Formats: sequence, structure tokens, C-alpha cells
Amino acid sequence: MRVCSASYSTSPASFGMHKKFRPSVLAIAVAALSGVSGTSFAQSGSEEASLEEILVYGVRSSLEQSLEVKRNADQIVDSITAQDIGKLPDENVSESLSRITGVQLTRGFDESPGDQTGTGQGTQISVRGIRPDMNLATVNGQAMGTTTGGRNFNFNLLSPELTARLDVYKTPAAKMDEGSVGGTVDLVTNMPLTLGKRRASITALYQASELGDLDGNKFSGIYSDVYADGKLGFLITYNQSENTLRRDRYESFGWDTKTISGETGYIPRDIRHNIRFEEQEQKAGNIALQFRPNDQWDIGFNHIAAKLDNHQYGPQSIMQITQQRTLLSGDLQDDTFIAAETAPTLTGSGEVNQNDWRRRQRLAWFDRTYETETSTTVLNADWNNDDWRISAVGGYTEGTWHQGPSLFAQFGINAFMSYDYTPGLPLLESSEGLEFESADFYKPTVMANAEKDIVDEEDFFQLDFTRNFEDSIFKSVDFGIKWRERTNTTVSKNDAASGAERNAAGVTLDDFWVGNITDFELAQEGGHPDWLPRLDTQAIYDVYSDVIGDPSIYSNKITENGSIVEEISAAYLQANFSGERYRGNFGVRYVITDQFNTGYAVDGTNWDEAYEITAARDYDDVLPSLNFLYDLSDDLVLRFGYAKVMARPTLKELAIGTSLNIGARTGSSGNPYLDPYRADSVDLSLEWYFGEGGLVSGAVFYKDVESFVTKSQELIDSPVPDITDEQFLWTTVKNGGGAEVTGLELSYQQNFTMLPGWMDGFGVVLNYTYVDSTSDIKDPDGVELPLPGLSENTANAILFWEKYGVSARVAYNYRDEFVVFSEGLSGLPVIRDEYAQVDASVVYRVPNTGLSIRLEGTNLTDEETRDYAGAAPRLQAYHVTGTRYKVGLTYRF
Repeated sequence: MRVCSASYSTSPASFGMHKKFRPSVLAIAVAALSGVSGTSFAQSGSEEASLEEILVYGVRSSLEQSLEVKRNADQIVDSITAQDIGKLPDENVSESLSRITGVQLTRGFDESPGDQTGTGQGTQISVRGIRPDMNLATVNGQAMGTTTGGRNFNFNLLSPELTARLDVYKTPAAKMDEGSVGGTVDLVTNMPLTLGKRRASITALYQASELGDLDGNKFSGIYSDVYADGKLGFLITYNQSENTLRRDRYESFGWDTKTISGETGYIPRDIRHNIRFEEQEQKAGNIALQFRPNDQWDIGFNHIAAKLDNHQYGPQSIMQITQQRTLLSGDLQDDTFIAAETAPTLTGSGEVNQNDWRRRQRLAWFDRTYETETSTTVLNADWNNDDWRISAVGGYTEGTWHQGPSLFAQFGINAFMSYDYTPGLPLLESSEGLEFESADFYKPTVMANAEKDIVDEEDFFQLDFTRNFEDSIFKSVDFGIKWRERTNTTVSKNDAASGAERNAAGVTLDDFWVGNITDFELAQEGGHPDWLPRLDTQAIYDVYSDVIGDPSIYSNKITENGSIVEEISAAYLQANFSGERYRGNFGVRYVITDQFNTGYAVDGTNWDEAYEITAARDYDDVLPSLNFLYDLSDDLVLRFGYAKVMARPTLKELAIGTSLNIGARTGSSGNPYLDPYRADSVDLSLEWYFGEGGLVSGAVFYKDVESFVTKSQELIDSPVPDITDEQFLWTTVKNGGGAEVTGLELSYQQNFTMLPGWMDGFGVVLNYTYVDSTSDIKDPDGVELPLPGLSENTANAILFWEKYGVSARVAYNYRDEFVVFSEGLSGLPVIRDEYAQVDASVVYRVPNTGLSIRLEGTNLTDEETRDYAGAAPRLQAYHVTGTRYKVGLTYRF
């Protein structure tokens, strides 16, 4: 047998393979990767029969298969294998990845300080402390169109049912795509000839969420079969889910400095409470065809598509504290006003001016619809004989993101305001009260409707060659080329009613109030009530349809539109070697990046005369790499890796234009001349494999990063002509200084088969990661900050029991505090507090049937997310998402 892979050197002799690792299972793991990525696989009849071994069910078999992938890889790789066909062990792909040593999970998307989306589901990952957009995500070795506006992939978009295995490559090889400083995550899908014969299963789940007493459902299925004596295979998977989730949140747009009675300290710019619902409908599918007419040819076709419709809506109360306001008094502790009072705006008669549009107390209503789609189509053809392998792969991927309709309506009243942070969440007072009893006093301050489209497209083609050698230390030499052309386009539209148009309607909050959303989790006596108003979105559109009903390219949105065309050409040479107790590879990858950026600019504030601007640049990179493995004994493995790596700035950061949110008084601008992140990376690991499924390992790593892209924020004068007396919070990006990242990874895994009786079904997985960084990023006091997204300590603990048809699992995931934004308002960093979550699942397989019954619980301890501005007394955000439960059935045919 000869198996050649884009990621592994798979000849048993070259592995120095220990007898406990079955070649047939290894071939299965490699074939799962090779079926789409353009790698050939020649099977014998005996190997065909052994393919059924991949269908051993349960947590234990999944962990054992993952260890085999790790043990036999030339690189430092960690894997998660689906417990069953089409079933990862967590709610989504990113949450499964967070169980891997060195991987840190982010729940939601952080758009700006005080603005974090999501309802508790995992969305993005960091690898070894390197933030999400500096890592690379692929599907079967190829790119997947992104819908985030960056380079990081929203893993929540892909259903676990599509995935057979997740591989996290912590050291690269020359033949792998560049674009990662932290690590490369490859999602490996099932392939029909890998499964080997007819397979079919269906799953139905019901989900309930404690917060808001909401529910949902999910259906998924997979069918695979082989024809023509095992030479032709067909596979199809499909899943569909409908779910409603809720998030209750406190937030502030940031802390500013203010002088009160001669004392200067930090004070919240505003205080906000909101309830946000998300109605999610997700559909995803995969069609795969595979044809192996003989031992030399392997031809494959794979199409993956996923769609997520997300309807977000809910109210938000806003209490303006510092913006254009006079503060009467404040309680200063250290450098923070933990309590303060404000004065209302008065008319000449000394009464509160209810016609002033800059009202201090506001009620906002959000109603936004997001449609997200991604798809990838890949065609590969492989030919090989004893001496050569030739592989050609071509494909197209597209990601689209559409926002709209997107209503932002706001009503306000002038009132006396005071706050007190002493109890933690701020206690509030207002002359009108916080229960909005005087709804007819609340006048419309903002009425806006927006649309936005992001289209991300990429064509790719690669040609790979492998020359095999006998009786030589060099077992093979790989070389090849790859070409990619990516186009990312953004079009934003917005219509907003002017002050005259808002007032001409003669309406108040009371005209749209249709009920209350109750049981607000952050309610407190003397603070915020336990409910917020529910508004009628359609009624608002009916009143303001003439001015916001059909968004057009509004003048102050023109500078947000533009496109980036990126052409990447790469060539590589890699030598694979092995001896009696060692193996590895070394090589070099050469990459040329061409970028052309188109956008719009204005002279001063003359939005109506925007003109097109362009920027172009190119750069090249030489990326050497070395991976070396030495078998100290049959069970003890020493690994070393060195590589020069790079990651390109995100597309948002490169955008030449500016983005405005008039309602929120925020804006941002990109920089088309940003340099990529470049780093030298060194890894050393020691792994001891013992027993059946046992592992103790330790690894140290070091990354010397030349330059980071950093964000900064400041208050600027309004860039909008008809808003002259308020400031905007403006975000910019720039290349910062270099940084160094060092870390330690420890892992322990064991099946306790030595225990007596029913106890031998227990097993455990434990891992811990420590990461530290040095950089020139500092807070306003000159104290050095860690890199954004880097948690110093991360840990996972999984306890499972599997016996008598029962597979039970309890998983604990912890990550330390980390910097979300290195610079917010007044230069303060935004820091997310430590977070720990407990999940559990139980599966019972009914004897002598294909039926399984499943029960799952997520966030069983009802954890909260907490952000603060520089120091814990300055609370910036706090939200809860609640506990979720699932119950369901799976039937295998």
C-alpha cells in the first residue's frame, strides 16, 4: 500500500509506527482528508473490509481515533473526531474546537467597545493566544468564503453534521496554505468511499432555553452509498434548525474623563440595558461524489452550502451621562466616579425642555434581519503510480452577508439622572422614573433603516506533484503551485429621517408601545425594572415609510462602499524524510500578494460630492519550515518545529473608506497600506502514548511577531453636516510594534479500563495552556498590556463514562481574562473577565436497534460575561444568555 497525503507521510515504515496503532484506521483518517483535498488513495481488498472500523460509536472511540491522527502526523496536530457519523461532541464546530489544548473560544462578535453580538453560542477561536483573524480556517484543505468582513470564519455557520474530523495544525508545512500566525483549522468532511458501504442516519432534536422560556428544533440526516464494486461513491448530508434565543445585557459605550467640583476621574459616557432576541433558521448540506476506477485514479466532487437567517430585535434603555451634559456632583473613588448626578436641560422659564432632541433618557428599538450564506465547490483529480503522484484541484467559494431591513428607532425625554455603581450593576434614578410611565413625553430622536451587503468570492487552482524514492533517507519530494483570486465587495445603504421629518409625524413612544418584555435578568430594586417596552416595528415603518421605508445609498454611507481584489500566487518545495526512529519534512513556500482597493472619499463634509479613490500594493514572502519527529521509544515521541509564518490584515482593516453609525454616534476608518503580520515560530513537544487511548504530553512554543495591527479610539467632532454639536467615537487601525508570545501546553488522557466492574467505563481528558506575551501596547498609565484576544490561562476537563449502551460526558471549559480592545474611550483597554462553562450530554443506544436517545445541557451553571474598562470598578458590559437543553433521537439504518 502507498498512501500520499498533503499533510502526512503515511508509509508505515516512514512512521516508525508503534504496533498499537492499526494501519487500517490510519488509512481511514488520511482518506477522510484526502478525498477532497486532491490527494490520492489506493486501496486493496483487505483494506476495504477494515473501513467499517471508523463506525465504532462513542466518546472513547472518538478520542482514540483522534490520538492516532496526532501520533502519526509529521507535524504538531491536535484533532477531534466525530463520535458518530455526523455528530461532533458539542453544540457547534467552534465549541468542539475549544476542547483542544491551546484553543480559546469567543462567544459572539465584538464590533466595538460596548457592542458585542451573540447569545452565548461559540463563533470564533484563537489558537495559542493569537486572535481569530490571524488564524486560518479551511474545509478539506481549501478556503471557505467568509461572511464576517474579516478573514476569520464564523464556525457557527457550519453544522457539526457536516464534519467528520477537526484538525488543528500548530506547525505548518511548506505545502500548506499560508495565512496563519497561530494555527490552521481544517474541517474534514465525510467521503463516500471512505465510509465504504451504505450508511444512513437521521436525527431530530428539541431545544429549550431557560432565559425567556424559548424553544427550537433541529433535523439532520446523512446518506452514503457505493456502487460499481466500490469504485463509485455518493454522499449527501442535510440539516435544518429553527431556534429562538435571548440575551439580557447591561452595557456602556465607554468611560470618559470628566472634572466635577475640581476633581477629575473616569465616568461612564452612558448606561444601557437591553433585551435582544435572535430567531435563527439554519440550513446546511453537503453533496460528494467520488470515483476510483483503478488504483491510479481518484476523482472527486464536493459541494458544501450553508445558510443562516437571523432575525434580531429588542428594546434598549439609554441613560446619557456625560455627552453634552453638566454634572452637578460625583463620588470619586481612586480615579473613578462610582456615583454621579446630572442636571436636566432647562428652558428660560426654568422648566425641563421636552422639545430638546438631545434627550438624556432614551428608549431604542432594534429590529434587524441578517441573511448569511457560504458555499464551496471543489473538483479534484489525482493520478499516482509507484513513482509519481499528480494532483489537480480547482474550485470556487462564495460568502454573502445581507443586513436588511434594519430598523433603529429611538425616543427620548429630558430628565434628571443619577447612578451608583457601589452594588455592582448601576442603580439609577430619573425624574421621570425608569418605567417609562410618561410614554407620551418621549419624542422620536432617531428613525433610520439600513441595508448592507458583503460579498466575498474566491477562485482557486492548485497543481501538486510528488516524486517518491526507494532506499533513500528522502522518501518523497513535493512541489507545486497555487493561485487564488479573491474579491470582497461592500455596499451600504441607509435612510434616516431628519429632525423636521421626525417631528412632522406628531408621534410619541406611546403610539408604538404594544406590550412589555418581562423577567429582565438584570433588574434590581432601586435600579432597572424587570421589564422593557415592546414596540410595533411595522407601525413605525407605516408612519415613516416615506423617509426610511426603502433605503438608498445615503450620502453619508457612500464612503463605506468599496471593494478589495486580492491575487495570491504561491509555489512550494518540500522534502519528506524518514529513518529508523525519525521522520519529518522541510521546505520553503514563496508567496506574492497583490491587493487593489477601491472606495470613496469626500472633501471635508461635502457628502454629496463623494469621489472614487484607489490604492494598490504588493509584497512577497519567503516562508521556510521544518518539522522533525524522533521516537525516543515505542511510546515516547519528541517533536520539533520551526517556521516563518504570515497572516494578512483583515479586509475591514484594509478598507479604504470610512463607516458611520449616525444613530450611535460612531465611526471607523481603514488603512489599505497595512503590513501583514509576520512571525518566526518555534515548537517543541514530548508525547507519551500508553495503554489504549492514553496520552501524557507537554509542549512549549515561542512566536516572535514583527508587527501587529492595533485599534485605537478617540472622540472627534461630528463629520456629519447636520449634526454639529455632538462628538463621534472614532476607531482607526495602524501597524503597531512587534510582540513575543511564549506558551506551555499540558495534556492528559486515559481510559480507566483497569478499574473493576462498571467503573472501567470511566475516562478523562484534561488539558491546560499557559500563554504570555510582551509588546509595546500600553494602557493610559503606561502599564504593558497582553495582546488582544490572549488569555493567559485556559483549561479543559472532560469526564466520560461509557458502558452498557450509555455514553455520558461532562465537559468544563475555562479561559482567563483577556483584552478585547487595547484602546477604547479615553485610551482605556476593554478587558473581558474570566469565563467558565459546564456542558453535559448523555446518549443511550437501544439494544438491537439503530435507535439512540440523546439528552444535552449547555451552560449548566448559567455563567455571565463581564467586560470592564481598564479596571473592575469601571463595568463596561455584563450579559447573560441562560442554560439550554436538548433532547432528541437518532436512528441509523
